[in-house]
Amino acid sequence: PLEALRYFRKALASDSGFAPAWSNMGVLYSKAGLTDYAEAAYRKALEVDPWELVAISNLGQLYERQGQAELAGWYKDRSHQHRMRNPYFRYHLARRAYLAEDYDEAIDHLEYSVRTNRNEGSFHSLMGLSYLRSGDEPTARRWLARADKLAEDERKRGYHGKLDRLLSQGNR
Repeated sequence: PLEALRYFRKALASDSGFAPAWSNMGVLYSKAGLTDYAEAAYRKALEVDPWELVAISNLGQLYERQGQAELAGWYKDRSHQHRMRNPYFRYHLARRAYLAEDYDEAIDHLEYSVRTNRNEGSFHSLMGLSYLRSGDEPTARRWLARADKLAEDERKRGYHGKLDRLLSQGNR
């Protein structure tokens, strides 16, 4: 831990505006039981970057351990808001919803993901599969065609094979 602390201090001496270094220092302080120092480091990270997720999340946990429920809740809410703005996190939620056969929820998350990042073929592919499983084959085909346009040749063959298998199983 001391060697890591030296490296973080050196990094911050070089660039004090690097929020992840402040967050990582906070983690080191927290593990060492130096909660006041940990809190100060996390707060500095948020001063540098108000959306530094590690600092937000760890401050929430720190305040929870200290019994400061209101502050902990505020940081947990902020952490949740941050995650919900991440198209890849929303894609993760969509995959979970898809596997749970909740295709409407999957589509809701994927609409955000696609709106935020139109060039990610995996978003389009899962959207197509979700529409297919929900019974809307024409919409599924449109989304899978978009995924196909974005995909590399090897992945394209996978999309075509997946669609063929699903359609042959009677998921129309």
